Amino acid sequence: MESLDSAPSVTDKRLGAIYVYPIKSLDRLELSAVSLGPGNSLLNDRRFAIRNAHGVLVNGKRNPFVHRLRCRFANDASTVFINSELSGRSGEFELSIGNDNLNAFLSSHFCEDVTLIEDVGGRFLDDPDDSAITLISEETLRVIADWYHLVNVDEATRRLRPNLVMTGFSAFEEDSLSLDADMGCEFRLGALSWRAIKTCPRCVVPSRHPDTAAVLTGFQKTFVENRSAYRHASELEVATGHLYHASVCCIPAHRTGADNSLVLGDVFSLLS
Repeated sequence: MESLDSAPSVTDKRLGAIYVYPIKSLDRLELSAVSLGPGNSLLNDRRFAIRNAHGVLVNGKRNPFVHRLRCRFANDASTVFINSELSGRSGEFELSIGNDNLNAFLSSHFCEDVTLIEDVGGRFLDDPDDSAITLISEETLRVIADWYHLVNVDEATRRLRPNLVMTGFSAFEEDSLSLDADMGCEFRLGALSWRAIKTCPRCVVPSRHPDTAAVLTGFQKTFVENRSAYRHASELEVATGHLYHASVCCIPAHRTGADNSLVLGDVFSLLS
């Protein structure tokens, strides 16, 4: 089958958007700049999570009620304004452990006793032992939005929940960062050096509308059928066993203790 690779819209590959998700599974915080956090995470990304009385994390895989909370975070993730679309209640809360008012609000929304918990080291990522920052291209998101006739590219972004969105890449070109070398390619983004460690397998969450949790029937089947026509499909299937992957997991390759920040417009380049 002829490749359906899309041509990049700009010459330079640059950082086009930065997102962190201060509370795991809830809404994003869009930033113009961000620092590295502890571990292999961005500062404040998945810093908090919601845990029920059985010690299980409340997330989008298990509980569709997460899609019915709308959040607006302070840029430093110190506070959050939350609206429950189920109860109509809303409030602004300090994001801190032991905040009884916030715990009561969340418990009411989820109809069970839940508590906000914290881990600054990225352990609330889906793969805590191999946690990483996710990178995807804007063109990949555009193509995926077209597959499902989504409202816009932003809906695809909200479904897939990446950290870094790149401009100037063709669709799925970012997969080459982890597939072209046994240990993943090293690249520079802004002042930082990175290593891509793997493509990111997806779960049920992207099939659900980010606001309503309505399910797109046959989402994974449609994804795999369309993905097979694009760049790196055969290498991806050989390496992972399936094509239900989108975005690349990356970690800082070298921490110098100097400039550990990313800024919109930072230029991407491969390191030899």
